[in-house]
Amino acid sequence: MVNLRKQCILVSVIEWRQKGQIIEWYRVDGMPHLQKTLGVAAALVGLGVIISGLGWVEARESSSLAALLSFSRARWVSLNLQPSVLLFGFVALVCIVAGGLTAIFGLFRDLSKEHYLALCSDGALYVNKGLEYFMPWEELEDIQWHEGDRSLVFIDRKGREVWVREEFVGLSGKELAERLRWFRRRAIFGLL
Repeated sequence: MVNLRKQCILVSVIEWRQKGQIIEWYRVDGMPHLQKTLGVAAALVGLGVIISGLGWVEARESSSLAALLSFSRARWVSLNLQPSVLLFGFVALVCIVAGGLTAIFGLFRDLSKEHYLALCSDGALYVNKGLEYFMPWEELEDIQWHEGDRSLVFIDRKGREVWVREEFVGLSGKELAERLRWFRRRAIFGLL
């Protein structure tokens, strides 16, 4: 297993963009991270709702509930809530707002990532965290999918391996490896 950044066959991105064009591209499956982000947000909002309900139970037990439910302005102004009810309300509000902000910022972070694999006329381009790794078809010997590691492995003519530990949307790893091999064969024969 080789570190992707140290052993990847790199070509100048400026030079590459002048030659090849993207034919297909596959976005990295971000669903596990999205599920975690939305799960935390939902848990925070749910906790806020539960705490809010506990605050209403506390208010009902105090004498202030009759004043709270009354529509008379005089009773509303003279409302005397217990400190525990105010604490429940404040904590509930903080949890609900924190849950909403977690969802908004988490989704923004996840959906703004440029993280994909592009199949180009002259090679495969893997973009991750702003870094671009280009692997020319002529330099690749084979492309394999390792089920145990859930990794796509690019093997160059010198036997070096580049491991991409990602799952992509639209195809299983085995299907993607087969698709990459098909593209490589066609590119070598000049059919792309």
